Amino acid sequence: MCHSTYEVGISAQKYRFLERNTLMASLSDEVIVVEAGESSGAFYTGREAFNLNKRVSTIKGPDDSNKCSGNNRLIEMGANQLHIALEGFDESDNEIVNFIKMQPSTIETLISYTELSTPTLESWLLEFEYRRWIVQKADGKWHYNGW
Repeated sequence: MCHSTYEVGISAQKYRFLERNTLMASLSDEVIVVEAGESSGAFYTGREAFNLNKRVSTIKGPDDSNKCSGNNRLIEMGANQLHIALEGFDESDNEIVNFIKMQPSTIETLISYTELSTPTLESWLLEFEYRRWIVQKADGKWHYNGW
């Protein structure tokens, strides 16, 4: 099903994406924000969900990460903080981290290697980045952040 406030053929404009995000938030019971900078569409959608009295959940990111500053701001606003259960789990146990140790990789390479969906892989990468096991560098690849 496709929902829009515009007729077919209307061209995309930046402000229309924000309107679309408000529509998505209004149609949702809960909005889950995986990664959001404070000027991103994902943060805007989460904030609009709050304005519409919707449940908002997110994963806390590193305090020094611009890519997660929106996540952390949403938590400050009262978003439900999601936790990825990795109790008793360390970097040497993880196949993704071990692959990145051998070969810095783009997300496309990691999707091909792991056969995970993009959202699932992104949530793992965010958790590993938060634990400072890996880092995404300017080349767009994920690198092992070994000591």
